[in-house]
Amino acid sequence: EGVLARRNEREVTIRADQLVPSSNTGGPNQENGKSDDRSENEYQIPYVAFSKVSDPTTMIPANLSGVIYEALNGIKNRRGDIDEYVGHELELTVAQLKERFVAEQVDALAMIFDAQDSRKGFLLADRMGVGKGRVLAAAAVYAHSKGQVPVFFSVTSNLFTDLLERDIADIGFRDRFKNVLILNGDAKTLDANGNVSVKPPPAARLNAMFSEQQLPRGTDLVMLTYSQVSRETGKSKKADFLANVATHTPLALLLDESHNAAGESFTSTNIQRMIDANSQHGAVLYASATPIKGAKNLAVYSKILPAGVNVDPDELLRAVQADPLSLQEALMHEIAQQGSTVCRSLDDSNLQMEFRLSPRADQHRAVADQFSYIMQAMCYLSGDVAKIVDERNKEFEKELEKIPAEEREGQRMTATSLNFASRLYNVNRQFLMALQADDVLEYTIGELKADKKPVITIQATGESLLNDFVGTGNEAAQELTSDAGKKAKKQTFNDVLLDKPITFSDLLRKYLDRISYITTQTGYGNYTVTPCISDEFIESRNHIARMIDAFPELPMTPIDYLRTKLQEKGYSMGEVSGRSLQVDYLPTGGLRIYKRPDAGDKTAVNRIVKSFNNGDTDVLLLTGAGSTGLSAHASPSVGSDIRPRVMIKLELQAAIDKEVQIGGRINRRGQVTPPTYLNPLSGLPAQDRLMMMFNAKSRNLSSSSEANRDSKDIIREAPDLLNVVGDEAARTLLYDNRELAGALDITLPEAEESHRQGPLWYANKLSSRISLVPVARQESIYAEWQSRFTDLLERYKAEGRNPLEVKVYNWKAHRVSRSVFHGEPQSADGESRSMLEMPVYLTTLRYDQVMTPLNASQVDMRIEANRSAVNLHPMVDPVSGGVPDITHYLANQREQLLRDSVAKRFNSLEQALADKEPNAAKEMAAKLDWLETNLPRLRVGAVFYQNDIHGNEQPNVVVRFTPPSKPEHFTRLSEYTLYTVQPGHDSMDLRYLSSLQTQSLSLQRLDFARNSVAREIFDTAPAGVIPRTARILDGNLFEAVNINLRQHVGHKIVYTAINPDTGKSEKHHGILVNSGISDRQLEAIPERVRDQQTLLRILLESEKPIATRPDGDAYHKDTPLAFFPSSGRASAIVMSVPAEKSKGGRFYTDPVISRIPGKEDQNLIPLSFERSVNRMVAHVQTTDLPALLDYLVTERGANFYVRAEHLKPLREDRTNTVQQAPKLNSNAAALEL
Repeated sequence: EGVLARRNEREVTIRADQLVPSSNTGGPNQENGKSDDRSENEYQIPYVAFSKVSDPTTMIPANLSGVIYEALNGIKNRRGDIDEYVGHELELTVAQLKERFVAEQVDALAMIFDAQDSRKGFLLADRMGVGKGRVLAAAAVYAHSKGQVPVFFSVTSNLFTDLLERDIADIGFRDRFKNVLILNGDAKTLDANGNVSVKPPPAARLNAMFSEQQLPRGTDLVMLTYSQVSRETGKSKKADFLANVATHTPLALLLDESHNAAGESFTSTNIQRMIDANSQHGAVLYASATPIKGAKNLAVYSKILPAGVNVDPDELLRAVQADPLSLQEALMHEIAQQGSTVCRSLDDSNLQMEFRLSPRADQHRAVADQFSYIMQAMCYLSGDVAKIVDERNKEFEKELEKIPAEEREGQRMTATSLNFASRLYNVNRQFLMALQADDVLEYTIGELKADKKPVITIQATGESLLNDFVGTGNEAAQELTSDAGKKAKKQTFNDVLLDKPITFSDLLRKYLDRISYITTQTGYGNYTVTPCISDEFIESRNHIARMIDAFPELPMTPIDYLRTKLQEKGYSMGEVSGRSLQVDYLPTGGLRIYKRPDAGDKTAVNRIVKSFNNGDTDVLLLTGAGSTGLSAHASPSVGSDIRPRVMIKLELQAAIDKEVQIGGRINRRGQVTPPTYLNPLSGLPAQDRLMMMFNAKSRNLSSSSEANRDSKDIIREAPDLLNVVGDEAARTLLYDNRELAGALDITLPEAEESHRQGPLWYANKLSSRISLVPVARQESIYAEWQSRFTDLLERYKAEGRNPLEVKVYNWKAHRVSRSVFHGEPQSADGESRSMLEMPVYLTTLRYDQVMTPLNASQVDMRIEANRSAVNLHPMVDPVSGGVPDITHYLANQREQLLRDSVAKRFNSLEQALADKEPNAAKEMAAKLDWLETNLPRLRVGAVFYQNDIHGNEQPNVVVRFTPPSKPEHFTRLSEYTLYTVQPGHDSMDLRYLSSLQTQSLSLQRLDFARNSVAREIFDTAPAGVIPRTARILDGNLFEAVNINLRQHVGHKIVYTAINPDTGKSEKHHGILVNSGISDRQLEAIPERVRDQQTLLRILLESEKPIATRPDGDAYHKDTPLAFFPSSGRASAIVMSVPAEKSKGGRFYTDPVISRIPGKEDQNLIPLSFERSVNRMVAHVQTTDLPALLDYLVTERGANFYVRAEHLKPLREDRTNTVQQAPKLNSNAAALEL
């Protein structure tokens, strides 16, 4: 699965050795005859540097290599030698450059300087350990030399020292920055001797600066963390200040770990304000190894997003959100193609990734079953309390209605209780972490004995749970946490002692206690807390309490448990967690809870890591707080202890960027041995959710940063269900099994609202609640979910719209012809560099297919070779070779199966089957009908016919199959696996009955031995090299994908084609048009037109209507927006929208374009809407039409679709087909990988 299948041959569009002249022969070479031990892998190839200051040591994503090399070659052609160019800009000789930078850093600086000189942003997407620090330092120096003020944003303030006193100092420019402004009030920088070199100005001076809206005279560097601009506009003085300063002072925004500025947040909004204000005279440099985690993160990267005449940034974001994985790849490729990013990483070929199943797996299952019973009972109890709360709130509403309106204001009367279901995710994570603590302890000690240095990673420190527990359950702690005792807390918290350890069971008891109370707010903010005291409630509560008492003791704070147990074995553990409290397990069996000695000390992190790197500490524990800015790899540059590092992942980080970042702490430039990563597996299905979440986020990240959905970081042991297909499978599973939904405490929306939930709502609900049932049932649920997922995926594949996969065809094709399909033809001066400025082309390709057919006798031999193995299956009759027992079972159980599938909203099976809308009963009936016809024909040698990609109907012969074994699986069509052969091929394909049923294919009555027609086709299948043709939609891939989403004309593929100039094979993106769609059908597809001049010409010159309905039908009653030439008024055009307010109200209630009393000052085009049957219409003066269309297209996001016959007269001068096609341009026509 993924955008690329495993590459049989590694062919890169443009290699550096084709572009860069070396000192002798024209290709880069290794200095001093050193051998290059980097090895190419499935995702990366060795990076070949343009700079000659050092030998390159990194890798580059194979999918981006060609365009990045091409961008560098363009810089070389424009600027001259890369080293001389960068040296000149930094006022360094090449010899000095060589002393301070490595080749990868110089190449990156050349790209940054070139981009910023063109007023473009740049994304430095190098992975952890490559050396972004010195590049950022040099970028600050470059900005300073251009009269700009560098503004450095970081995640933590300790990175200020790294930038100023390490990186800038190391490249020799520390004396250039004499007036540094730190905006974090509690931050400072320390020089090499540990002395304070820069501290923030006093508050009074800061306030004066904010009032003046000016930086202090001579300021040459500003540093702050993202937290300083995290409040909403108007409430963040520092964000408002910098946004205002940017309007008159050129700033160079250096956004380190820029993913922290992305997404939907006030931080992102404030950073965007600065970028916008600074766009005319400043610069922006994004730096992140995990930049674009998904479509929502794109907005802040506006300075690197490619611009096109037909696509605005908002539209681009919407397109990526519509088809995120596929278009994120294309977008990253386009960003790289315009020279706005570079992405390198260390050679990961020798990394070891181990998934180790717990030796206690059976014990874990038993404990997990106990846990599930407790969780389910607590959810039910919480639900019962919620019902009481609902009743009380209804009573409050009645009471409020009795109060006069003037007295009601300010009265808040509500009742609330703990929704335990909302806590399940965190409780489950804590449970899995506690459960595996002993496994991790055992693995850690084993690695230490193997002379390795373990680094344990974890997300949750447990401090909030610990604080919550001791703060309400211990008298001394209550005093220490009071408002009046903050100073005392620091002095006396060491005195908190408990007689016994706090265990995971104590956490469960605390939740049980919180479930048992209802908080009521009455009057003006008066709160009362009352317990639930009904006999039934107390009985249920006591039952749960007894189950908790019987639950095994598991540590609630695994960090402290691990540290204590390691100390008992004679090992020490350092901790970078950011927490303030710590627990010691006492010999008496009790606990000591005290404030960590280094709490609040921002210099402690460096000391802890240094101790680990020098061998003074044996083990290092990291949380998300240690995911950035640390180096713990095996290298003499960071410490004397160079034993191999092994990272043991007790808990994955919830944020994918933090998980990737934290993994990079032990895998960095200069390491003497590569690290190992150990992932403990509990053996529980509940852990699958955490791995699925990681995979889903990793695919998004990989697509958007490396132009490849597949990734080396994917955990392939996990099921792949957290995606749009898995979500639909989960939705049908829950609606078809409402008893299951009830057991998992999932309240399903009404059926008609089922498709309106948030992204992956059903998949997340199902996977997060699955721990409420015993492990055996969890496994059964996952099996059913996976089966439905496979069924859906097969259906999507058959329809040519599989959202999870892109087919790869190694055609090595030649272009035969090319015509503009949608969009304006390009000018005669050549194709645009940007794909977004291009039209969509319809390209015809020719390629040769090598056919290695099996004749009928050879197929017979394969059938016979498999027959005996198939007959061993318990459901296969050894005499007939069929599955009569399954056939008879389904016939006998048909009525019951249908009744079991009836949703509760129907009163009877008959009503469900007669309903007009799809439902589970109708789907089951169709499935049983299909099985009734086809199961009697299922055996080795069965035949079915299917069209190949060229539109030719071909027989497929089943040479092996496996039916399900359990009766409950007999209706799961994806449980029936088939291995088939086709004419012209000697390989077998894996198929499922679900794909046959989805495509309305049936097994033939005659098997292969008796099917003379099928046998003849096999015997006469051509052999050798056969010429083929294919039609591709390419060029503007974003629009091509949108066309396919609307019209389903084919499916996304990657194919290879020969570049006529180089003779080399290149990989391209495109939409392969289904062979069953004729050229005439393609021509009839309405074109999306956003160009306002074209829309005006259609309305005014051609006098044809335009509409926002995708089929271009302006006359349909449900068309959202349409314009018609007016037959009665020569100088007016009619605008028409639905009269129903939910559909058309956004237009006729918009004061910008509609006359609304009292809002005349907002009018841009004051239209008067009148009702006409079921539409609201307004007459638009032709003089107002340009402004109206501009507003609708640019501000309201309107997309107009125009039929081909209406556009054709306007484009008579278009050259429809180029018989002798131009060369395959790697910069445009299609995306090469």
